Amino acid sequence: MAQRFLALDWDQQQLHLVAATVAGGSVRFTRAVMLEELSSPNPAEALELGQRLRERLKAAGIAPAPVLACVGRDRVILKEVRYPDVPAHEEPALVRFQAVKELSDAADDVVLDYVPLGTAPTGEKRAQVLVVRRELLSAYQTLCQAAGLRLTGVTPRPYGMAGCLRRLIGSSVLMPPPEPPDSAVALVTVGERWAEFCIVKGDMVLQARSLVVGPGVAGEVRRNLAVHNGQSPQNPVRALYLALSGEQAALREKLVETLSIPVHLFDPFAGAEGSELPTSGRGTFAGAVGLLHLMAERHELPINFAQPKQPRPPRDPNQRRYLLAAAAVLMLLSAGLVVGKTAVDSRHETLIEIQGDVNDLNRQLTQEREKAKKLQALHEWEGVPWPDELYELSACVPKGAISRDFRVLSVEGLPQKAGRQAGANSKAAPTVEDLNALPVAKLHLKIETSPNQIDKLNAFSKNLEEKTAKGEAYYQPAPHSITRREIDKDILIRKRPRAEYTRPIER
Repeated sequence: MAQRFLALDWDQQQLHLVAATVAGGSVRFTRAVMLEELSSPNPAEALELGQRLRERLKAAGIAPAPVLACVGRDRVILKEVRYPDVPAHEEPALVRFQAVKELSDAADDVVLDYVPLGTAPTGEKRAQVLVVRRELLSAYQTLCQAAGLRLTGVTPRPYGMAGCLRRLIGSSVLMPPPEPPDSAVALVTVGERWAEFCIVKGDMVLQARSLVVGPGVAGEVRRNLAVHNGQSPQNPVRALYLALSGEQAALREKLVETLSIPVHLFDPFAGAEGSELPTSGRGTFAGAVGLLHLMAERHELPINFAQPKQPRPPRDPNQRRYLLAAAAVLMLLSAGLVVGKTAVDSRHETLIEIQGDVNDLNRQLTQEREKAKKLQALHEWEGVPWPDELYELSACVPKGAISRDFRVLSVEGLPQKAGRQAGANSKAAPTVEDLNALPVAKLHLKIETSPNQIDKLNAFSKNLEEKTAKGEAYYQPAPHSITRREIDKDILIRKRPRAEYTRPIER
């Protein structure tokens, strides 16, 4: 993911400012300017300088971004310490302890960071420790806060120069790699007011010095090379690169004449041309540009006083087991969720099918009830053939019953509604058989008789009951009521097929 940074190199009343975007291991420069200032970052003027920086950025049209700042070699104490081999989480505390023992400043007054240098022949570990005063770091923090910026890193300039050299060396014919390519090389940055010298091999800064700007720069360079080659004959310098701020051709010529190694000009903006970059005096941007290349390559700075290496809690040897167990539990939960969701979906589909079947059965039940209502209506509408029924009933009248003392005053045939009520009160729709088993008509007889003739009426009811007992269950005599000489007699009649009216006609 692309990220914007502002790289600052503010020293000797000169501010070198580079705005760039870092992404995918590469750096895209958007602006680079060198501004003359009245002073350099210091605790007394940090707030004022931060406000001035805010105005400078606004005037130059540079948007705020996290800040990477480099400080000159003359503000940094560089030491090499040795310490016993200890677990990685204990190393920062031990290195700090070893370094603070040899400092004249109190431990709370300094900030230090380090880079490991490997193992000495004695078996001890080696580290290069770099120290700055805490007040300088506080000055940069206050300055950035006043400017509305976030301080991300503070790194010694030699490490920025080394990062820039490592990224660009061999990228063009003007900056060829040494022979052999993994040899130690020297980089000299010379500006109008400051100059620095460093020797680099791979990722390591083997030596770093501040130089006095003037005619004696060439002599200082030769002396530093001689000292290094004498102290480290196994890592001789094979090439020298010059990053100059202006027309300093005489320095290059003098070094070419006096040194036995190749001398090349170094451009920190090599391969990145544009109107937003300076056309001259580009060499003194090497430290700031190098910080951007370090962030692009590693996403961190090898030395960072803003975020120095700190002791870490010891790593739990069982942590891997815990992580694997947690991963296994998570996988089981995920599998359980998938299986559960599948089961729920299957049940849901089954429920939908069952609900569909219930809806179909409800529709069928409604249709059957409608059919039953129609059947019941037809059944009641058809009624009974009264002439046949009266003829059949006449056979139940006892012989000689009809006389002056036993007379039928009236006969009335009425439809019977009991079948409709029974069908309405039943939960299930009545069938044709159910309807045929219910009375469909009622015969109401009004008889005039004397009390001594009641036995004839009883005989009539008995004859009806005998018919029922014989299987001819078409009649259901109801109890009769007697009012003076009149008797009301009701007979409920069930429906029968016409073919069952079998009584022959008497002649």
